[in-house]
Amino acid sequence: MADLEVVTAPGRQDSSGDIRMVVVLLAGVVGGGLSGFVLGWLWVHHWSALLAVRLLDVMTAIGTCGAVAVAVGLHRESVMRSNKAQRRRAGLYAVEMFVSLQYFNNLAESPKDLNFKSVSTSLEESEIHKMSWFAAQIVGFDRVRQMDVARLDPISPQISTYFAAGIAQISQGALAVQAVLTEGSERIRQQALRNHLWLMGGFQLFELAMSDLAPEVDERIRRLAY
Repeated sequence: MADLEVVTAPGRQDSSGDIRMVVVLLAGVVGGGLSGFVLGWLWVHHWSALLAVRLLDVMTAIGTCGAVAVAVGLHRESVMRSNKAQRRRAGLYAVEMFVSLQYFNNLAESPKDLNFKSVSTSLEESEIHKMSWFAAQIVGFDRVRQMDVARLDPISPQISTYFAAGIAQISQGALAVQAVLTEGSERIRQQALRNHLWLMGGFQLFELAMSDLAPEVDERIRRLAY
């Protein structure tokens, strides 16, 4: 899906620039005041030594400090812009994948519930076919199973971790379900608890990731509306 252009809400476009301008002006005022205080104190108490300092040396020192300050400021600004760009790309990727993730979440719920039901009772033939279909859909849903979860790291590394673990466990559970479905209801019941650990654990991790990601997706969609 092509990146969508995020339109900034009216009245907010220059707010960050205004804040930086105020900070720079305040820093200049404070720096100038401190410099004047130090030079005045030196003139009063150590005027003879101050007179021995060459103007060129003073200007060189001031220029060096200024260059360092500018370099640090530019580097910080570059890092902030890079982080903002990475966060924006991660947000767009989240919007792109969210519908598929929701569908995968719905797919995982049915075999999880049916598998748990098989712990205490024999499944009907229609339920076995239903669980087989959902398990096959999970195993074959490459768009989610092969998604690059690391692209969500700028939003939250925890979300990426939950998705990676959740998808892996749900997929493993679906494979385990497929392995016993052809062996009859009794075999399904024998393996149900083991499969339940995979399916339930993965489902819980996946839902945690979805609940953490939803606010980011909602915010991105809200911005596109303006």
